[in-house]
Amino acid sequence: MLGFVELDYTETLTEISVDDFEFRVTWNPLQKDACVLWFRDTRTRPAFEALGKFSSFDKRRVLYFVARYATSES
Repeated sequence: MLGFVELDYTETLTEISVDDFEFRVTWNPLQKDACVLWFRDTRTRPAFEALGKFSSFDKRRVLYFVARYATSES
């Protein structure tokens, strides 16, 4: 018998820290298989803010985006 699997949308899929920047990825509760990328600058923000979303969780794509974001001059 197959059971239903319920996703825990608060589950952290991955966390990345670059200097004072912290990134966290969780499931997107509004879109199946999508995930949300959260961001905070530990010097200025006490809480995470949504930075964007991905249509699916692909750790390489997330890492590539984070590396570009964290090293951008702007």
